[in-house]
Amino acid sequence: ANTGFSILVYWAFLWVGLTVPFASLASLVAGILIAFTTQSRFVFDNRNPWKLLPYFVVWAILYAFNLGLIWFLMWCGLNAYLAGVLLAPVTLLLSYVLQKSFVFQRAQ
Repeated sequence: ANTGFSILVYWAFLWVGLTVPFASLASLVAGILIAFTTQSRFVFDNRNPWKLLPYFVVWAILYAFNLGLIWFLMWCGLNAYLAGVLLAPVTLLLSYVLQKSFVFQRAQ
């Protein structure tokens, strides 16, 4: 649901005239604000609010990765809307792996 919401925010900001970097950033921030609470509690069973900083760091990396791939796909001829949709599952999977490894890792 969060991925769908983020895509809608991305499209909405493109539609109102924001450039791809700003639409992507707005979508990312909106998604982070919702996702941190839901993912930390329901996916990783963690209620530590101090995890928000590393969570933002992971998403900064994901933002740069996603934006670079959107620009690449646009260079290949896709429009920004389709590029954003195609990359959503890739970003979702990479997000889970990075969060599990670096943000919500279990103590050994």
